[in-house]
Amino acid sequence: MGQEQPDSEFEQAKADINKEGWEENAAVIIGTKEERENLRERLEKGEMVADLGTYIKMNKQFFLSLEDPEMSGDLKKKLEGMKGKYDSSFGLLNDFYYVDRDGNVAKVKLDASKISAYKNVPQPAQGYNFELKDKLRNKVTEDLLKLNFNKFNRNDQQDSEALEEIWKAITKKRERLEKEAQEKQKKEFDF
Repeated sequence: MGQEQPDSEFEQAKADINKEGWEENAAVIIGTKEERENLRERLEKGEMVADLGTYIKMNKQFFLSLEDPEMSGDLKKKLEGMKGKYDSSFGLLNDFYYVDRDGNVAKVKLDASKISAYKNVPQPAQGYNFELKDKLRNKVTEDLLKLNFNKFNRNDQQDSEALEEIWKAITKKRERLEKEAQEKQKKEFDF
């Protein structure tokens, strides 16, 4: 008895799961041992992901967590109702910051070239092709909306105040971490 040929329905289901198989911060990978190893290697290298949602889950970094001393009770309360709000002051195609589902402020450095869903969207090479950047920015913005993200509205007093508090807290955190690093460096000096 030879090895059975997998039917196309199974192959399609396997491909769909391997493309979209993200749940929380875990991936589901299905296939032969070799297929699983190749897919795992691609995931670990961060070469390509299926869509923006998966990319965000894989590349999210906590910028200001609920446990940080700079996260005041008032700020936590404000951010409670702002889950999914994002800010892209430095350009959406660079870094964007958002309030995650738990109320932390997270950061994602966006690299659209690593998202399969954007392979047909013209991407600007190094330089300033504003038309291509606008097309890509519009697609990313559209996808963020589909994922229930909403941009902070700087003309809205509540959003504006929350953003101001977030950036003040981040500045304080940065200063605290720099001071801690300097103190640690002094303690480690042993000459």
